[in-house]
Amino acid sequence: MNKLNLMFTSKASMNQRKGRTGRTSEGICLRLMSKEFFDDIIVDYPKPELIRCQLEKVILQAKISKIGEIFDIFEDLIEKPNDRNLSHSFKTLIDLGALTVPSLNYPSGNVTKIGFLMSIFPCDVKLTKMIITGYTLGVVDEVIAIASYINIDRDLFFNSFEQ
Repeated sequence: MNKLNLMFTSKASMNQRKGRTGRTSEGICLRLMSKEFFDDIIVDYPKPELIRCQLEKVILQAKISKIGEIFDIFEDLIEKPNDRNLSHSFKTLIDLGALTVPSLNYPSGNVTKIGFLMSIFPCDVKLTKMIITGYTLGVVDEVIAIASYINIDRDLFFNSFEQ
């Protein structure tokens, strides 16, 4: 599934979550961490979700919803993804066949049928392309097993003598 990387919450979010405690009447808020951890590790404000998520899916979904030219949408953002990540995402989508090559009519390319499928699959666009190719070649079950293994963050196998 498409997911965000796990990270600690921000100080702003923690202060918002404590709610009425200490604002409307006397009260305390207990956080299960040391003051040093709170002061040194926890960031004041989180990075925007758009900066942390996979841009390929965002680009495809924005183009399919036809809310405007994608370059204009990203230009209007307060905190936008860096240009290098954006161009890499477009190149990836073109290489995978999700977008057509940019032209005068479509400066950021046009969504292909495969691109539409990639936007609705609940996984990374590269894994989606792999699954679609596996289906085309008649080996979809094997490809889904391989894609599942690729998508996990930890080692599937462990040494039974160590654990």
